[in-house]
Amino acid sequence: MATCKDFSRSVVAASDELEEIYCEPCLDGGKQIEAEGFCVDCAEYLCGQCYKMHTRFKAFKHHVLQDNDKMPLDSRKSRAQDVCVERCGNHPTKIVEYFCSSCDMLGCNVCITVSHRQCENVDHIPDIAKDLNSSEEFKTFLSKLESNYDCINKYTSRIQLKIDISDDITKQGKAELRKQRNEINKFFDQLEADVDRRMRNMDKSNKQSLQAASDTADSINDVLTKIKTSIESKKEANQNCELFITMKQSKQSFAKLDKQYEKLSQESRIQPFFLTPAKQIQNTIEIGRLRIATLVLKNDIGEDNDASWINGLATIQNHILAVLISKRKTVYVVDTRNTQVVDKIVLQCKNAWRITSVNTNQLAVLMYSDYQNIQFLSVDSSGNISKNKKIKLDRQFNFFRSFLFKSGKFFMTGFREIVILDIVGNHLKTLPARYATDIGTGIAISPDEKVIYLTEPAENNVTSLTLDGKVNAVYSDRYMKSPEQITVDNEGYIYVCCKDNIYQLSGDLSYGHILIDDWGSSITYCNSNHRLYSGRGKVVNVYEIDN
Repeated sequence: MATCKDFSRSVVAASDELEEIYCEPCLDGGKQIEAEGFCVDCAEYLCGQCYKMHTRFKAFKHHVLQDNDKMPLDSRKSRAQDVCVERCGNHPTKIVEYFCSSCDMLGCNVCITVSHRQCENVDHIPDIAKDLNSSEEFKTFLSKLESNYDCINKYTSRIQLKIDISDDITKQGKAELRKQRNEINKFFDQLEADVDRRMRNMDKSNKQSLQAASDTADSINDVLTKIKTSIESKKEANQNCELFITMKQSKQSFAKLDKQYEKLSQESRIQPFFLTPAKQIQNTIEIGRLRIATLVLKNDIGEDNDASWINGLATIQNHILAVLISKRKTVYVVDTRNTQVVDKIVLQCKNAWRITSVNTNQLAVLMYSDYQNIQFLSVDSSGNISKNKKIKLDRQFNFFRSFLFKSGKFFMTGFREIVILDIVGNHLKTLPARYATDIGTGIAISPDEKVIYLTEPAENNVTSLTLDGKVNAVYSDRYMKSPEQITVDNEGYIYVCCKDNIYQLSGDLSYGHILIDDWGSSITYCNSNHRLYSGRGKVVNVYEIDN
């Protein structure tokens, strides 16, 4: 063990004469009393009385005191503090004054004596700390400290950004809630108006029938009154012959009246109605749904420590997921019920860009070797994968960035265009696309197959197009950064991988929000189990979407 001098006493080098040192607590009280000791923990000089009192208080019980012979002889506060004052964690009454560079550990004299007796590189800290500011180790430390400050500042800024995002999400949700409420109010106002109109029409019809019945009744009453008056007058005049004739004639009138009574019976009927309340109205009417994505599973497709990441995902069957890792030129088949890799296949190519499902047992991969081609893959019910046919793409087309198979056609994104091919690669149609130039451009088709969705990473937006290439709508906001891969569920909701998050958009792009506060490099949706699959690096994240 290296030998060290006793550095418990500091020497003033700035002057040949020692300045008189006074008790600091007494100086604060306006008295100048010569110091007779020093408290290392408080870094204060003490007179004899204060020195004795310092040991009596419970709070100062474990403070390290130095008497007149060992206290630092420097009256300046800054000098007095430049001594070792850190108390040893293993020996509370001792001061950490030594550093063992062999073990890279600090310690007091007891630590060094007990645990580092055989170490060759033990130094007294005051000795090695003199030129600390100019040492490379300290400069490296300061650099690391600044690096950590930069890091925590970035996290702080990110947290503040997330606070802003959370506020915006809540504001957007409340605005949408009010909008839904207004729409429901309008809906119920319309329902009320429709029911009221039907009731008024039925009342009008009933009144018209009753009016017709009243007219018929008045007509019958007129006939009967006329007969009755004639009978009474002839009876009173004892005109029996005329009375007899009138009686016989009236019987014929009675026969006609029977038909009038039948008519009156029909006309006097009304259509009763009663408004019954709707059953389970509270269970059938909802003002809105809080759609939440819950992370339920993770699957690490990790075979090595390379910097590869997932480039594409495609669902084949209800529980089978295909995962493309371009750098490995490999397609993995994952059983999502247990997140196990069932099978894999290595592709013969320079690069594999994207993957899409063709049907429940077939996949297609967009690849590049000396030319671009589409490799078909077959997957059986057990998840075993094998190569199928391969089609070569015509060199006349631009280099394709992404593709999707839908209803017997491939939709390919190229340089400012969307090319539509049939299943064997024949050209069907070309549509203009404004910014489809980035390698990250993604494409999706609406459930009714009337709208094409494109991500435009350089423009930070999502665009919807008709099948004729006409722009329907464009969505962007300040939180959507570099949108890339995109997918659509059977309700028409759109899911987009962005730089910092995953978005959900309405089919008409009228509104959107952050669904998942985490980035993804690839994405697909399974309609049968309402699960969203996102590739994040080499990990597949599985989210359940609350409906």
